[in-house]
Amino acid sequence: MNNKLTDLLQDSSGTPGALPVTRVMLVDDAPKFIAGMQSALASSPDLTCIGTAHTVATARLQVERLAPDVVVVDMELGGHPLAGVAVIAHVREVLPDCEPLAVTVFDDISMVLAAVRAGASGIVHKVHTAEDLCSQIRVVRGGGSPISPSIARLLLKHLSGNAIAGYAAGASDGTALSANEVQMLRFATKGFTHDEIARHMGVSRNTVLTYAKRCYRKLQVHSRTEAIYEARRMGWLPD
Repeated sequence: MNNKLTDLLQDSSGTPGALPVTRVMLVDDAPKFIAGMQSALASSPDLTCIGTAHTVATARLQVERLAPDVVVVDMELGGHPLAGVAVIAHVREVLPDCEPLAVTVFDDISMVLAAVRAGASGIVHKVHTAEDLCSQIRVVRGGGSPISPSIARLLLKHLSGNAIAGYAAGASDGTALSANEVQMLRFATKGFTHDEIARHMGVSRNTVLTYAKRCYRKLQVHSRTEAIYEARRMGWLPD
């Protein structure tokens, strides 16, 4: 066997005949989904599941401890919208080379945009089979950005509408909201208190208050109701 062919059949550890293995972490609170993915990953010679997490707090700890190559993140952890955004943002902060793949059962433009702004490498539906999701993990690891067709269509509709004009205007003058600020406002629209929002986001109450103050300053408002109205008007929150 010539040297070039030998090199192609060696992984990073130099073992002849081995395939490079992508280390995958699963963040989801649905046991059935976790079990299905673990089974599919175990059947894939180039993929391996190195850990799971069911909450934002646990996911943050596991990400730092395990240093995975790809993290598959459910956007609706614990039934709370956008909980997965905190995980994606943390992955990007502590592991720049790790690829977060967001999964969801909803077609929600605010959720999609929040995932993108937090740093998701792709956004796909959970309705895909576990084998299909393994294929998407390979795409992400290979530098691609998989997006389910209906989610892509949602993005295109948003980009062609008036909402993106409001966002672009805000971004150009420095008033664009961060992913955490959008998430805080989204919880606020559901009537959660500051303490409840802090628990859902996995941060302190003072951090939530800081997000709120930044929103008020950027949107030039003085109350939660005004902030929600302006954020919706500018396309950051759904009506």
